[in-house]
Amino acid sequence: MEEPKETPVEKKELKHTHMWKIVGKTYAPPSPLQITAELEGSVHIDNETVQKALFGVTTLLWECSSCGETKREELLGSDEDLLESVINKAEKIGPQFVDRRGKSFIISEWNPPASSPDKVPVR
Repeated sequence: MEEPKETPVEKKELKHTHMWKIVGKTYAPPSPLQITAELEGSVHIDNETVQKALFGVTTLLWECSSCGETKREELLGSDEDLLESVINKAEKIGPQFVDRRGKSFIISEWNPPASSPDKVPVR
């Protein structure tokens, strides 16, 4: 009777759902793109480079908390909420002034006057 041959055990990779978390973030702000007449014909600037120069680039580094795999992601512009940023400045520093299309705006904390029981608000 012939003995069964040993077959090597295949290493099976366990599949899992990645649990991504941000472990690093950088932001390169917009940079004015200046092309001089000398360079205009000799240098080719692709559309992606122009967009990155005009809007800036945010780079995120993600890591899976289960297996340690990492990945990098680039976003055009900033990932920060600008309104939230201005409100935070208003809370810490004071009123923030914004000029937009010829109009001026003030972002500031507002504390409505306390109404007394004997006064009814007029609407």
